[in-house]
Amino acid sequence: MRLSRGLIILLPLLFCGAQGQGFFSGFNNFVSMVNRFNPLRNVFPSRPAPSRPAPSFSSAPSRPAPTFSSGPARPAPSFSSAPAPAPPPATFSRPVITSITRPDPAPIPAVSSNSVQTSQQLNIAPAPAPPRPSSGGRGNHQWNGRDYLLSWREGQNGLSWSQARSYCSSRGMRMISMDSPAKVAHFLQQVVSDRAPYFWAGGRLSNDKRTLTWENGRSEGIRKGQHPWSFTGSRGAQPDGGPGSEECLAVLNNFYNDGSKFHDVGCSHKKPTVCEA
Repeated sequence: MRLSRGLIILLPLLFCGAQGQGFFSGFNNFVSMVNRFNPLRNVFPSRPAPSRPAPSFSSAPSRPAPTFSSGPARPAPSFSSAPAPAPPPATFSRPVITSITRPDPAPIPAVSSNSVQTSQQLNIAPAPAPPRPSSGGRGNHQWNGRDYLLSWREGQNGLSWSQARSYCSSRGMRMISMDSPAKVAHFLQQVVSDRAPYFWAGGRLSNDKRTLTWENGRSEGIRKGQHPWSFTGSRGAQPDGGPGSEECLAVLNNFYNDGSKFHDVGCSHKKPTVCEA
């Protein structure tokens, strides 16, 4: 039954489509035709659909903002600083000293005028004796087992030749006699080591400048300008003094850029000296 109704509805549509009308236009014609043949069209008139009023959206009344009632302000806490109690005064108890017993000092040994106690009996260590030079402490330089006195080490620098001789004699010594090659070499080097400018030696020249006599009594010939005599001086090779002048022997330390050498010098000049025991 439902199938036949559907065919009845579709047939006019198909017919209209076959007539060259569109599907929707045929459908509209079909609907108008059905309305014409509808027997109930006048019995039940169509009522117009009531128009519904457009919904009105009423905004809900705004809620009042909540009010927060703050309670009464609390008073700020007050801190009352109470004064700190003063500490009780310290009490010091002094110790009671009853008595102090000191040991009796050791008795000092009595020394009678009749008996002399030695340092061992008094328990006193004797002071060490100062070292003594080999020749009774008369010199300040030792060489080859003998004592010598270098006067520039004693601050004696301004002596004439005769004063130098007296100076050595007052020390129980005499002016040095440089009568051996070893002795000459040692004391020529010693004046250089001590940086002394010169010194008197115990030698005297003859008037003709050919002979040298030492304080110990020995004599030797002079070789002019040959070692240990200097090859130069104020007037040439040594000895260079005239007859009767510059009769005393001195050692000059590189005075004429010639090293440490023998020179004939006037006896009144001031120099230190070397004494020997």
